[in-house]
Amino acid sequence: MKRYSIARIFTALTFLLSLVLLFQNCSGGFNSSKNSDAASVSSSVPSPTPAPSPAPIAGAFTPLFQDSFSNLPVGQTVAGASYTNGYGAITTQSIHRPGHTSSLAISIKQGSDGDPAGGDTGTGMGGFGVDVGFDSNQVTEGQSIWIGLWIYFPSTFNVLTNDGYLKFLRVCNSATAQKTDVEIFNNGTTSQQGWLHNDENDTSGFLSFGSKNILPRDQWTWVELQMTASANKSTSVRRFWANGKFTFEINGNAVKYIDTNGTLQTTTLASGGVATLPAAGASLNELMLFTYWNGYAPQSQTVYVSDIVYHKNAATLPAVDTYGNKMMGPSAIP
Repeated sequence: MKRYSIARIFTALTFLLSLVLLFQNCSGGFNSSKNSDAASVSSSVPSPTPAPSPAPIAGAFTPLFQDSFSNLPVGQTVAGASYTNGYGAITTQSIHRPGHTSSLAISIKQGSDGDPAGGDTGTGMGGFGVDVGFDSNQVTEGQSIWIGLWIYFPSTFNVLTNDGYLKFLRVCNSATAQKTDVEIFNNGTTSQQGWLHNDENDTSGFLSFGSKNILPRDQWTWVELQMTASANKSTSVRRFWANGKFTFEINGNAVKYIDTNGTLQTTTLASGGVATLPAAGASLNELMLFTYWNGYAPQSQTVYVSDIVYHKNAATLPAVDTYGNKMMGPSAIP
């Protein structure tokens, strides 16, 4: 019988062991235990908050209106805003979104109310904010509008007011001087704690709540507001997203909002709801950003805005939030 040396046997065994290891690495082994372990590890990791879906395709969505405030020279004034004596709204190139060359810098002086026309300490300066009229696209009974913008708050921005709320998004109507407001809730502090909804035509819809979905600092973030216009409480809708995430809605008398733990809370309005139009035949006709600072600005400061847009056709909206609500979403306006 042919005899083999120990060295040759050892070499052969080593070669066979290498083949076995190679097979396990490429195919996952001889049984499913490796794959089962991987599945159990993955299931223990918390799932991230789903992004709005379907994901918009760049260039596929064209809003009804868009003002990017980009590719503009430094120091240019824009429609719907004013700039006087170093304060108000003016273009800048110091802070802008990727792919843009400029943005709108909105500044207020310490001690100013931000209102050069109807205020007191704001006279002689530009207004704190910018107005965007809907013009021929006013929102009438049964129609909806989605309003969005990118905004940048520096880390040093102080939101303190004398009533706990800083005016933010304000939607006007054609019948009265009163507005529907989404305001920044500061709870008497210098930083944001949550949100406020209030309709000056009917304060029974007053909603103030702490929320996890507040605006981050030192980065661009997307906010979006939907309103369905109606003089009927039961068919009126207000829905708001902060950082591209669902934050609150008032749909008829049903209220939903995200609390400080990121949990969805629900309640109802005893009044049966709040109409988005104060009277039959009225329309939503303008967006006002910021405007009046209650209790005067605590310091001189600037906030930056890019790409104010609005859209009215729900069928062409490119995204849906985690609760199935149609929206423009942050990916739609690159």
